[in-house]
This record gives sequence, C-alpha cells and structure tokens, in this order.
Amino acid sequence: MESPVSKKNPIAATTLTRHTSRLELRPLALRDYRAWLHAHRTMGPPQFSFDSGPLPEEKLTYKCFREQLKKDRTLREADRFYSFGVFLKDTGELVGFTNLIILFRVDLQTAFIGWGTYNQYWRRGYGRESVEATIAIAFEGLHLHRIEAGIEPRNRPSVALAKAVGLRR
Repeated sequence: MESPVSKKNPIAATTLTRHTSRLELRPLALRDYRAWLHAHRTMGPPQFSFDSGPLPEEKLTYKCFREQLKKDRTLREADRFYSFGVFLKDTGELVGFTNLIILFRVDLQTAFIGWGTYNQYWRRGYGRESVEATIAIAFEGLHLHRIEAGIEPRNRPSVALAKAVGLRR
C-alpha cells in the first residue's frame, strides 16, 4: 500500500487539521514559534511524575523549534509520525499536543496515540477534546483501523482520559 503522504499522493492540509468548538488541531508551523515559546515559558513546574514541565531555556530557541518541525515533517512524509499542536481558536494559544505513531500500514492500519496538555491549561477539558479530534483525524483523514494508547497504569489522568474518550483495555 502506498503511503498516504507520499509525493505521488499528498494528504491535503485540511485532512491534518481539525476544529472543535474551542480548539484547532494542526501540525505546527514556523509561524507558531511565539505561541510554542509562550506555552513553555508560562508552564508551571512539574506537578507529578508524568508531567515533564517546561523545556530548559536552551531548548526554546527558534533554531531548536525549526529543527523539530523539520524532523516532524520528515516523519509525516514517511507516514510514520503525525504531531498536532492544540490551539485555542479564540486566542491562538498553544495548550498542548497530540500525536499518532503509525505502527502498521499493511492489512492492519494501526497507530499509537499520545497526548499532553501543558500544565497551566489542565482541568479545562482540552485533553479530551483534542484526543477526540485526533481520533477523528486518524480514522477519517489517515484511514486507520485501530488506535492504541500505551499508558503507564500509574498515570491516572491519562488512564481516565483514555476511558473518557472510549478507549478500552
């Protein structure tokens, strides 16, 4: 099966963009650097063991951001990894991220899903809303058949979110 993002068969940008009532999910672009920087600089210290907290200041440069976008684009074009910034529609603030790691593209169309909401935006429902939108992108845009979440059982907030969006053991 040909990759859905090969140069012969590019995925439309609209396929990788999803809007909810409050959020816009889409791959990060260079124009998002200020929102990304603001999200990391305003993040609080880690709140529990599964909260990584903000990146160190030396990783918050435009150069580092640009390099990460290049890696993301390369993996997306290879149909291996799709990363989405989660933005508030009203303000353009970056509140988190989701991603899909493609595992199989033969008979089974399977991916792992991952997510994170920056800790200054917790407990507002953005996690659930963004994960539901990412699942829609996976099934409708990328034509996947199965989504799995590899969650450490001690990460209770992620386990609760997975259950809330209908994922099951």
